[in-house]
Amino acid sequence: MSEPVQRSRLRRFFRALSRVIAVLLVLGLIAAGLGCSILPASAGQRLPPGVRLVRVPDLQLHVPVNLVWRRDSHTPVIQRFAELLCGHKAEVRADVSPATP
Repeated sequence: MSEPVQRSRLRRFFRALSRVIAVLLVLGLIAAGLGCSILPASAGQRLPPGVRLVRVPDLQLHVPVNLVWRRDSHTPVIQRFAELLCGHKAEVRADVSPATP
């Protein structure tokens, strides 16, 4: 694997890791009594003791999501799953760059 490819993979990995760390940091601050936040529902999977998660029923946020898989693992199952998610014949491309936040 070339050095630029390795660097690109590391950047994507650390970008994703930083998002996870940010959620954990916010939860830690809340557990310490330093405020509240709006977080994704998935944050409720690892709530610190004493922290409460309350669904906000009237808040309609639309968050873009991506289906991600290893380039060398494209299978008919992944193709079908992509088609189900997209609601039509999906154009599955392994060369699409990740969206920037």
